[in-house]
Amino acid sequence: MSIVNAVTIFAENLQTANIVAGNTSSNLTITANSVRIAIGSNVVVNSTAISVGNSTINTVVNSTSIAAANITLNGVTYSSIAPSTPMVDYQVFTNPAAANFWYKPSWATANDIVTIMMWGGGGGGVGNSTFFAGAGGGACVIVNKLAGECNSICNVVVAAGGNGASFTNAGIAGQTSIFYANSTLSISAYGGGAPSGTLASYGGGGGGGWFSVGTNNQIGGSPLGGNNSIYDSTFGGGGGGLSGGSLTAGISVYGGGGGSGGATNKGGNSIYGGGGGAGNVGISIFGGNGGLVNGTSTAINGFAPGGGAGANSSAGGTGARGEVRIWVTPSRI
Repeated sequence: MSIVNAVTIFAENLQTANIVAGNTSSNLTITANSVRIAIGSNVVVNSTAISVGNSTINTVVNSTSIAAANITLNGVTYSSIAPSTPMVDYQVFTNPAAANFWYKPSWATANDIVTIMMWGGGGGGVGNSTFFAGAGGGACVIVNKLAGECNSICNVVVAAGGNGASFTNAGIAGQTSIFYANSTLSISAYGGGAPSGTLASYGGGGGGGWFSVGTNNQIGGSPLGGNNSIYDSTFGGGGGGLSGGSLTAGISVYGGGGGSGGATNKGGNSIYGGGGGAGNVGISIFGGNGGLVNGTSTAINGFAPGGGAGANSSAGGTGARGEVRIWVTPSRI
């Protein structure tokens, strides 16, 4: 072992099995005028600063484990660093037929943020050779909860889309997606309504809302859904449109767009919810678009997540399934 007590060492090459300088000891290989210093398996540094070259910042340290009581980076002191902890946990559920379970990550603390984003299913369309009508899209619900409010394992229900029907029969509304946070708290995203299949209404289904499923008489999910006098909504579904353009399908922000009767009318758009089925389909930015209403036999189903179905000369299409997405974000970042 070499013991060096010197203020300055000048050397072309300095190689030794062990160097003790002050309170610092390690296996070192030091090459002067080099960009690399090779350090052995164990390093103990008792120092208030480590300098690399002429810089004491913007230094990259690659290690599988760093243990320290406190580490100060750019003036901010961290009491611990856990590089193995992910920044965000993300789980997504898309199967309505499965028994779905959300597992809270083991590293989650009570104050970490759980973000739930989910869609209800789109409604089913109605059609035959003389009548075609699209269904409403499913609502999209976005909620933030604390991880401490959620059980370690939570049941998740993914909504199925509603089935279509032939004329004189009502289509089936989209089902509801549900996240069961605990025994007393659940969060729901409701499905879009379906056309009634009768000449008396001759219109599309209402979009699903935050508080209820869209109806088959052109009413969006109540109490905030669009209706026969106010078509559009923010949290409720858009109202369904009538054939011939006498009632325009309503649009929504979080609710589903309303469906529309006839092969040329416009379905309701939505920003987050599913679009309504129509001859001119409803468009969604974050959800699925509506299915096509037409007098042929082209594609008529809604698009996932939450798009309302269209219809053709043979039958009504099937509404798109819902979806549940869950993020966990550590509160310390």
